[in-house]
Amino acid sequence: MTNLVLGTILGLAVQLAICLGGLKSTGLQLVGPFPEVARFRSQLREMLGLAAWIFPGVVLSNLAVSLPPIWVASFGEGANSAFGYAYRLHSSTVQLLVMASSPVILAHFSDLVARGENGAVRSVLRKAATLSLILGGVGILLVGLIGSTVLGWIFGGRFDAEAATRVADHWWWMTTGLSFLILGNVFAKLWQAQRRPKLMSVMAAVSILGLAIAYFALREVLGEFSVGASMSISSALMILSSLPLVQLRRD
Repeated sequence: MTNLVLGTILGLAVQLAICLGGLKSTGLQLVGPFPEVARFRSQLREMLGLAAWIFPGVVLSNLAVSLPPIWVASFGEGANSAFGYAYRLHSSTVQLLVMASSPVILAHFSDLVARGENGAVRSVLRKAATLSLILGGVGILLVGLIGSTVLGWIFGGRFDAEAATRVADHWWWMTTGLSFLILGNVFAKLWQAQRRPKLMSVMAAVSILGLAIAYFALREVLGEFSVGASMSISSALMILSSLPLVQLRRD
């Protein structure tokens, strides 16, 4: 526990040092003269207005992340354990593919939107959709074909063949929605760049609503695997509901 705490503090310190170095390299100062009172109030009002619209989305997104582990617990300890392993693997994959690229995507969208280059934004969206489908399709094939083998190799003797297959099945159902999850992150960054935070809350609301409906509809059919399937269905519904909201004028 001590090592975990110290490692966390060290990681935060390194992140802070990187941020300070980045500010210095761009010529910005962390400490400097305060802006004029009127300008500061205007900026503060604008930030609070944007934050107020996105806050419900943050709450709903965290709720959507918390519900699947709670639901799967009703299927017993074995299902809970298998889902837990699969959920962590899926979350790590999402972190690697989605979160690592988020800052770059947001910066690129912000630059294009500020310059009014809607054609370039459409091009980025098309490329993102294609790449998302490719990554999602590859993920489905890999997890379905060699998922249990990889799990047995990673965890060694902890998994027998039956346990590895059970975890891989949970992981596969989650992976079926990976392409939609990746594309949903791209849409979220576009909404941020366009200063439309309320749409992020709309996406989160659609996601959790689809999650709940899919779970209760599939619970009796798929059993414990209904949780992973409902996660994928909610991601797909989120994308389908977001497509009509993309507003880009023709150049």
